[in-house]
Amino acid sequence: MTMMVRDEIDIVAPMIEHHLAQGVDLIMVTDNGSVDGTAQLLERYADLGVVELAHDPMHRKQQGVVVTAMARRAYTEHGADWLINADADEFYVPLDRSITVRQALEGTDPALSAFTVPVVNLVSTPAERIRDRPPRLA
Repeated sequence: MTMMVRDEIDIVAPMIEHHLAQGVDLIMVTDNGSVDGTAQLLERYADLGVVELAHDPMHRKQQGVVVTAMARRAYTEHGADWLINADADEFYVPLDRSITVRQALEGTDPALSAFTVPVVNLVSTPAERIRDRPPRLA
């Protein structure tokens, strides 16, 4: 899995833990100058060997170049059979929840080479609207 992050301390640990549980072998992360503790958290995962961490503190709208380079390294240096390009707030699950993402990909013909996945946005009422409405009585 690849991802480029900046200031994602609120979500990056649950995201990493989720995908490790789904069978992802390695998460290649480029930190883009985080100042909220994200980089330090990622360093702890790197120490465990489950994250390969790089730092690119320049803000040049270079995500495409950086992520493509990580994807190429995943194939050439790590021998990846499949690659998931993700954002820190994306949680991948197979349609069949009785199996893991890894098992779903192992059952997918590699000749397919690429495919899209359905997206489900999990959102709630914005906090401002909740705060401003009167309490409901049951």
